[in-house]
Amino acid sequence: MEYDNVSTEELLTIASETNTINPESTPHIIADYQNGKIVQQIVSIMSEMGLTQKDLAKRIGTSKQYVSRILNEKQNFTISSLAVFSTALQCDLSITLVQRKRGEIDHQN
Repeated sequence: MEYDNVSTEELLTIASETNTINPESTPHIIADYQNGKIVQQIVSIMSEMGLTQKDLAKRIGTSKQYVSRILNEKQNFTISSLAVFSTALQCDLSITLVQRKRGEIDHQN
């Protein structure tokens, strides 16, 4: 991923300054970016735990193919599936929506 250590806000700024995305597609691009960051976390934790995709699939009670589709970003997470993955990886899941302050980039208008 080209922007591994870039915040969502920085990504929005880069995109607006370089005209690389149109405002209507911003939510989907950010969603894809955040999905990629979550996948990176899962892969890192799997590595630390010495787990293969097959091991994780067994812990989740699903197929290796499903785990592979998620980790290769060919299938999106639901909040429920993310909770299942985090439980299988012995992690707590925390999802927080943080409202932007006035004056921060708003690509919806």
